[in-house]
Amino acid sequence: MRTFITIIFLLLFGITGMAQKCHSCLLADSEAEKNQSAGNFYLLKKQYGTAKSYLLKALKQYETGGNAKNIRDVTLLLFRVDSATGNYQSAISYLRRSDAIKDSMFNSVKNRQINALQIAYATEQKNKYIKELKNSARVRQLNLAHASSVRIRTVIGSVLLLLIVVLIYRQWAATKRNNELIDRKNEMLQYLIREKEWLLKEVHDRVKNNLHTVVCLLESQAKYLENDALQAVESCQHRIFAMSLIHQKLYKTDHVKTIDMAEYIPELINNLEESFGVEGFVNFKFNIDPVALDISYAIPLALIINEAVTNAIKYAFPGYKSGEVQVMLIDDNGRIKLQIWDNGIGLADDPFSKDYNSLGMELMKGLSAEINAAIKFENLGGTRISITFIPALPV
Repeated sequence: MRTFITIIFLLLFGITGMAQKCHSCLLADSEAEKNQSAGNFYLLKKQYGTAKSYLLKALKQYETGGNAKNIRDVTLLLFRVDSATGNYQSAISYLRRSDAIKDSMFNSVKNRQINALQIAYATEQKNKYIKELKNSARVRQLNLAHASSVRIRTVIGSVLLLLIVVLIYRQWAATKRNNELIDRKNEMLQYLIREKEWLLKEVHDRVKNNLHTVVCLLESQAKYLENDALQAVESCQHRIFAMSLIHQKLYKTDHVKTIDMAEYIPELINNLEESFGVEGFVNFKFNIDPVALDISYAIPLALIINEAVTNAIKYAFPGYKSGEVQVMLIDDNGRIKLQIWDNGIGLADDPFSKDYNSLGMELMKGLSAEINAAIKFENLGGTRISITFIPALPV
């Protein structure tokens, strides 16, 4: 504040060069004080590396301004940092420097006291001289003129200073109110987001539990079924499990709207492998990019994979013939490509045969249309199913 008032008076008296210099010092000291406060804070937190970085910045800025007291304080803090980190040689160096500045400041105080005494003596002599001059009218006129000039400048300076202080205070108060309002709004938004995410997780958990209950019911019912009815129920179980697994993943992750397909697909296929008991003769290979899909795409894609892999396990390797199934999911600059290939007996050559018109095939076609995907069935040393689509939501 003292430096600020000095700048005002220098500007009033037209000494702009000195005023600019004082203003630069004021800005440097303000930045240095922030760095010093940050360094002291991290020192108290025992984060010595961060503390030393801030303190060295403050020391450099204080050295530019030539503020001896602040330099002494910063070097003393650096002594504490280096002592705490075991850098005793550097700590002793800072301590010596702090003591030297302290001695210099003491000598400076003594010199100021001597100068003050000298000024007091000179002032006394000047007062005696003024008393002698007061006997003349000329001296009285000069004193009156000087006093009038000082009063005018003081009044002008005081008014300007008051206006500046008022403007600064109003700006500070307005900024503070705005910041408090923004903070309150941000806190409310964060609360609403957390509440929404919690509700979504609860929904996914309940959906997962309900689907699991349905799977258990179907499993119980399957004990009393045979042939086609049993296969239909088992297919439903696998489809429901595919959806249940998605809701389970959404419940357990922090991302309540997207599914990591690189984690999901192997787990889904492992369940099918165990369910059909083909661990010994069907080998599964995966090439899956780290793709996170929205639930509106993940569920149809999961059901398509379930149908394709189920068909491969059931029909591609008759007589428990050993084989291989490859699953590939690639993100090609936003275009998602899914391929499921097996080296089994392949599809029939007749496109009107039941191979192309089964419930599983129709389900895959319908799910592909639901996500605006192009689906293609090929006989290439086995069956290859290719699906390509561009998600409307960013991947």
